[in-house]
Amino acid sequence: MNEARRRAYLEALGFDVWVVRSAAPAGGAQSAALFDAPFEAPFDALADNQHGRIQVGSGRGSTLLVCSAAADSASKFAADVVRALGGDPPWAWPVSGVGSGAGGDHLTLEAAIGARLITRVLVFGDDTVRWLFQGAIPPVVGSATVTPLAGLGEISLHAAAKRALWRCLQDPLRNASPGGNGPSAA
Repeated sequence: MNEARRRAYLEALGFDVWVVRSAAPAGGAQSAALFDAPFEAPFDALADNQHGRIQVGSGRGSTLLVCSAAADSASKFAADVVRALGGDPPWAWPVSGVGSGAGGDHLTLEAAIGARLITRVLVFGDDTVRWLFQGAIPPVVGSATVTPLAGLGEISLHAAAKRALWRCLQDPLRNASPGGNGPSAA
């Protein structure tokens, strides 16, 4: 059975099929798949008084997904992550401090965990991890285990990062050890 037929068969059965997205074609043309990859914003311009505070979007569930920007949570790859988790987990992202709303809109990670009864936090991207923790990453915050992962853009393009995310989603207890955070490299 060729790849296209296998994919059509699985889709007809109701299975979501992940396909490898190729790199940009030669000659300067960019494929549409590259525009589906999430944008990961640098945090250099963020206000100091908002450092470490996040905006939590809608959603329910025991897993909080923290990405670098609100636009990342709306990407096609982010939707794939949500489908893999099941349900409608909430997304969160760092606040910019520019045009910020009332103080109740922006929470610390610990306050968001307590308010939403979160038991697992997946943090996407090194910049986001530095933004939240400014140093060592604690294995547990409040009642939730914390797992740092590669950024959504990197995961969407690199097989090794996808495998690490998949291992994390398959067995969350194995990946939240007190001795270290995140999925193992093996």
